[in-house]
Amino acid sequence: MLERGRVVSFCPPATDVFLEARRRGYLKRGTCPGALEPMLKVLAGLPGDEVLQTADALFINGRALPHSKALKADAQGRPLPALASRRFVIRAGEGFFAGDHPRSFDSRYFGPLPLAAIEGEARPILTAN
Repeated sequence: MLERGRVVSFCPPATDVFLEARRRGYLKRGTCPGALEPMLKVLAGLPGDEVLQTADALFINGRALPHSKALKADAQGRPLPALASRRFVIRAGEGFFAGDHPRSFDSRYFGPLPLAAIEGEARPILTAN
C-alpha cells in the first residue's frame, strides 16, 4: 500500500523533460524506458491531495514541503523547467514526488507522474561496524 512520506523507486517516462535531464547529467543511463535510470524520491502526494505551487514553496494539503522553492536554474546556470504557479488536485492514478534537497529534480519541475511507474519502496538497512 502506497503511503505519503515513503521513499519510492520509480521509472520516469521517456518524455522530453527526462531525456533532457539525462543529457544534463541529472540522471544516468539505466533500465527504464528511454534508457533512463530509476529515481528515488519521497512520495509526497497521492490522488485527491491538493497541491499549491507558488514561487516560494510547494504546499500539499496546506502544508509546505521543506526545501520546495522551485529554482530558476541548475548549479551550472542552465534554466530549469518552469511550471507556473498553480493549484490542482492530484488525479486518480498519479502521485507527486519530492526530493529532500533544495536542488532535487522532482515534481516541482515535471509535475505528477503515474503511480504505476513505482517499482518499489526504499527501506533503510541497519548495519553495524
